[in-house]
Amino acid sequence: MSVLWLHSESGATYSVKHGSIGTFINKDKNPERRAHSTYRFSKDNSVWDRFAEIISARYETDTGRRMPIFMTGLDVGYMQDYALQFIDNYQNTFIVGLKGNEYHDQNVVDKYNTLGIEKKSYQQSKNVKNMYLVESNYTKDVLANKMKLKWNRDLDKRQPKGFMNFPTPSEGMYTLKDYFSHFEAEEKVFDKNRYTWRKKPGNPQNHLFDCRLYAEVAKEIFLDMFFREAKIKNGTWKDYVDHMKK
Repeated sequence: MSVLWLHSESGATYSVKHGSIGTFINKDKNPERRAHSTYRFSKDNSVWDRFAEIISARYETDTGRRMPIFMTGLDVGYMQDYALQFIDNYQNTFIVGLKGNEYHDQNVVDKYNTLGIEKKSYQQSKNVKNMYLVESNYTKDVLANKMKLKWNRDLDKRQPKGFMNFPTPSEGMYTLKDYFSHFEAEEKVFDKNRYTWRKKPGNPQNHLFDCRLYAEVAKEIFLDMFFREAKIKNGTWKDYVDHMKK
């Protein structure tokens, strides 16, 4: 699964396009609709060839400008060796590997967060180059808060910082069943002063929710790198925008 997100000057975000390579549904009622893909390199229907096409393409804006993808976050939680090899070899786009922190070093750790304790959305892996471990519970809290934002254009022409924009459903994309239902697939579960996010009963699809989550983390990784290079302490999105506009 993949999702292309745009981060605007105001801090609002725009989902540009979503889709999948091959099929992610194990019991697809119509398997002939999608060809089987492979994770092996230099093979027919290699998932990496198609993925490279997607992240190296230029996407047209409403003003006719064609823009490249600046940064890509790749989930390396499955077929990790293949995914990290792709990151090491791909040169056209800035790309990092992302993986849920609950599976750090192949050992499952406590999946619960303590209430009231803030964390960074990620930490860099100490053992694997180009891999970042995502604090999933904390980042899902951040994303859930952004999903709650409301905007009344009659009261304020500016959208709230972090407001999420989506295209009008068309051509089978951005429908409730195949897109937005993914954002409703998980719930926050409490255990005394701790909590965790987990799938709701029935094992609903949550892939696109995770894609949006990793897009949030990829942005934070980029900003941290940028602020260190620019020697900006405690930088914000506005600091980044102001710096680039200069």
